[in-house]
Amino acid sequence: MAFQYELDFNGGSGMKPAQTSVTVTMDGILAAVADPEADTGKISRLIALEIANLIRQLTETGPVRRRAWEREIHNRIRACRQLHQTLLSGHSLATKDTLNLDGPKFQFIFAAILKLFRTALRDAAVEDFMAQNVMLQFGDLVKANDDEMRRELNKV
Repeated sequence: MAFQYELDFNGGSGMKPAQTSVTVTMDGILAAVADPEADTGKISRLIALEIANLIRQLTETGPVRRRAWEREIHNRIRACRQLHQTLLSGHSLATKDTLNLDGPKFQFIFAAILKLFRTALRDAAVEDFMAQNVMLQFGDLVKANDDEMRRELNKV
């Protein structure tokens, strides 16, 4: 059973004619979930609209029909909620900012920064002996503070 309803977006405050009308179905929600470019906020609104539509259907039916549909509608609402939770948890995992200090990407960036630092020392006319000494001191500081930086990184 496919439910279809219309969502009207009104601009500004007060009652105005609808500027945009969007028809939403459960198939539309599933298509939006499958689309990697779809906005999570939009999908959440569509799921909320589907839940609201199910509740409306339950409250607008007569008592005999309501009893027959109640279990099915409650199950569909539960499924919509689960879909929403799954969507949000997947979104938070996809947008989670992780930094692997031992990974090849970080190692590449760190080596590139060190190369730029060496170039800056040379461009600043720092003598080779002094530049080498600065790089060794920097390497010692990084090694000495590695554990503390990792602990602080895990807190972020």
